[in-house]
Amino acid sequence: MPTPPENLNPDGNLVSNETFAEYMAPIEAALSDYAVAVNAQADGHGYLPAASSQAMAELDVQRAWATASWSEPVRNAHSYASTLLYTLIEHVAAFAAIIAHTKVGPSQSHRPTLRAVFEITPIAHWLFDPTISAEKRVKRSIAYRLKSANESGRMQHLEQAVQNSKNARNACKTFARHNGWAIRANAVDDEKLPVAAESFSTVVFGGEAERLDRTLWSLLSASTHGTWYAISEGFAERMVPDPFDPSGGFAPVIIEAGQITMFALMVGQSLQAVATARSELMGWPATDAMIDALTRIETIGERYTAATANS
Repeated sequence: MPTPPENLNPDGNLVSNETFAEYMAPIEAALSDYAVAVNAQADGHGYLPAASSQAMAELDVQRAWATASWSEPVRNAHSYASTLLYTLIEHVAAFAAIIAHTKVGPSQSHRPTLRAVFEITPIAHWLFDPTISAEKRVKRSIAYRLKSANESGRMQHLEQAVQNSKNARNACKTFARHNGWAIRANAVDDEKLPVAAESFSTVVFGGEAERLDRTLWSLLSASTHGTWYAISEGFAERMVPDPFDPSGGFAPVIIEAGQITMFALMVGQSLQAVATARSELMGWPATDAMIDALTRIETIGERYTAATANS
């Protein structure tokens, strides 16, 4: 893999779309293959946890919290996490396609997908967390349901959506009371959904990782909503020689292969974090296809780190 430059030829001219796609091909292929492999893992086990897994042990005791209207609370908790993982898989595959096939960039099109990855990863990992008890997982699933009901209730123009939101919140409250749990806002006892900007880095990079860079998060959010200043600021990072030329138009845009590669690596690490949590909870070993694709992502990451350290 070549050293990540500012996507320029030696003579200072911008590279072609084809050259950029060729440069991004290894990480695009690795991300795509990893997404496919993670998606196929559950199918290889019939979507059932291993007999000796923590997930199976949790299913065996779920009757302790069950009610007539909510009879499989642990299975539901596993399903919520799985649904988020499949959504994350789609976003990872989409990010790979964007960076390799966007003919005019990408300078903006990858940002909403990147934000979605940042949003989903900590919550999916939180629900899959293999280190927590079954009771805590059920509490987390109710907190997730409460937040989801709120989002549905924002569609004030749809009477049925508003009513469904109220019904879902009432069902969560009734279930919590049955089990002696307190609900405050969207928290069930002390279980509250993680805030992506604050928890993403810890989930993906572990340890004492700092929160996601505030400027990056704000830029991704504003770009997703099409805010002019955010979009122009994003362009300005890649413009030569100035964000605006004398005539008032945009100067040529440089799409930095290095920055896009960094984001692609973060996307791959996001999927790895959640897929690993699911594997540990379900008792599923990583498949050869998962290991192969992840090894390729890690190799690209090592080369990227070495190249940027020497630049």
